[in-house]
Amino acid sequence: MLWFGKRAAKPPPAAKVPCPHCGAPVAQHAAVCRACGYDWDEYVERYDDDAEDDFDYDAFVESEFSESSVSLSLKPWQRAVVVLLVLGFALTLLGPWLF
Repeated sequence: MLWFGKRAAKPPPAAKVPCPHCGAPVAQHAAVCRACGYDWDEYVERYDDDAEDDFDYDAFVESEFSESSVSLSLKPWQRAVVVLLVLGFALTLLGPWLF
């Protein structure tokens, strides 16, 4: 019986990319589109999972986490707003018991 038996594992589906002519999904390494017959193997670059991208990770980390002169502390008016918000929230929660 197949109900309780193990099923054969299906192979993972091939990666699909859109056809540049009709937009139908086409297997990543296909030579032609099955939907429209477009021979895009000659005209379009292959999508390569191992391709080198142009993102510079080191420059990103340096710009995001550098030691800059930007102050992380709050300005006095910002502190006052935070204190007023906290007091307002506390009075809203504790108001029925205090008054």
